[in-house]
Amino acid sequence: KGMSDQDYEQFCVSSVEALSILVQIMRNPLEKIAFSISGYETAQMKQFHSHMDILDDIARRRLHMFIEQASAGLLSEDERNSYFYKLIQRQPESDVTEEEMIEIAIMVMIAAVDTTASKTSWNILQLAINQDLQTRLYEELKEAVQKEGDLTPAIIERSQVPLLSAFIRETHRCTPPIFSDIVKEISVPTEVYGEILPAGSVIMFDPQSVQMDSALVEDPMEFRPERWLKDAVDRRKNTPAGIIDHPFYSGPFSQGPRRCPGSRVAYLEVQAMLASLLMDWKIEGPENLHWSQVPGNLQFFLLPDFAALPEIQFVPRSP
Repeated sequence: KGMSDQDYEQFCVSSVEALSILVQIMRNPLEKIAFSISGYETAQMKQFHSHMDILDDIARRRLHMFIEQASAGLLSEDERNSYFYKLIQRQPESDVTEEEMIEIAIMVMIAAVDTTASKTSWNILQLAINQDLQTRLYEELKEAVQKEGDLTPAIIERSQVPLLSAFIRETHRCTPPIFSDIVKEISVPTEVYGEILPAGSVIMFDPQSVQMDSALVEDPMEFRPERWLKDAVDRRKNTPAGIIDHPFYSGPFSQGPRRCPGSRVAYLEVQAMLASLLMDWKIEGPENLHWSQVPGNLQFFLLPDFAALPEIQFVPRSP
């Protein structure tokens, strides 16, 4: 509400374009030198700022309208349960200004476009090439829906659909949306597990290599969601292999105070989207295709290159 279809489309397009351009800028030291030292805007930097201005304008118009509607008591029940409404409620009691609150919300809106798109795309691909597994996931959801009477928020909790949760986790292990682009330069000497890293060191978080290490993961090239079910996780506790269950590896959201503020929303969004797709559609794709054979398209996030694959079909399930 408050955004036209054209606004929604433009917001998604500019989000994808801005993040794609940002990756190119980040990987080109001349771009950084030109802008940070001299303030000179290259053609790419101008494009990036143009898309960010569009995003800022659309988001601010929507958020200011939301704040006005909240003050007038005109929000729907779903809107009152939203992330931004909770922000509005907490803001007066915090050190966060209204402008800072709006900036946080804008970044959540922008970041939510490509992260969920990447994560969902790889999950859809795995469903298409793993028909037996797709059938098991459908049966798990069907049984849960029969008990509840409908596909409710309670059903997509991990405890209700453990195989679906394990499936999403295994997809992330094989094809995390962010591979190695989280890079930081530390400003003070920092100790990490007894190793002193001097100030100025550049560190990079690699979320995939450990999870593809055969010393820690049995048959790492095989797609096995069962490795994330409770019994398997319990067996790994207090062993070297237990490192793969660390929260830093479980998703692309980081942890602690700098954890993505929209992580809970993003995870539930992916769960709900996949559950809805599984209940309504049978997803068919190329047979005898291994996930590692699928070329990836690395922009800001890793996406499967569907253009290089045979067509994936969505066949309506019988009522």
